[in-house]
Amino acid sequence: MEKGDVGRRQRHSARDPTGVSDVAGFADTYFLPTSYHMKKGKSRVYKAAILYCDALTKFIHVEPVALLVKDRPMSSVAVAGYKRFIAKCQELSEMEIHPTHLRTDGGAEWKGAFATFMTEQREIHPDAYAHTLTTGRRASSNSIAERSVASIQRLQYAHYRAVVRKWDEDKVATRNRRYD
Repeated sequence: MEKGDVGRRQRHSARDPTGVSDVAGFADTYFLPTSYHMKKGKSRVYKAAILYCDALTKFIHVEPVALLVKDRPMSSVAVAGYKRFIAKCQELSEMEIHPTHLRTDGGAEWKGAFATFMTEQREIHPDAYAHTLTTGRRASSNSIAERSVASIQRLQYAHYRAVVRKWDEDKVATRNRRYD
């Protein structure tokens, strides 16, 4: 095979001099134990999270989601989380890179504000920000994200069970238990 014939599948580089990441990213939403977070006197209940995963490096970013917040639907949380994920990838790689591809399921968080953001970014960066949805209801179509979600959930639930055990040992009243 000639050097110039190397296809996209054969190129595996975390650092591409063109400034476009050569790998795909995966994302998925999952539910977690209810946690309460106090900020400036207001409490938010987080019951879900959005996980972003880089396919090459397996770098993961988890964005907490407060459900039923009128001024911040899940699609805008997905945009904010994806921006943070990209910023962290750029910081770690010390390059101005942009993801070429993101694969998600067909959930509502990937429509609306998120779809608009991806379209706008695609216009600015024509070789980047492609967004595809998995086929049907098959979790195997987004296997890297699903496996990452399972690993993160296992860690979060183990931590939650340890906190509950501590509450039980300390005889903390149920009304005073806040997992944060």
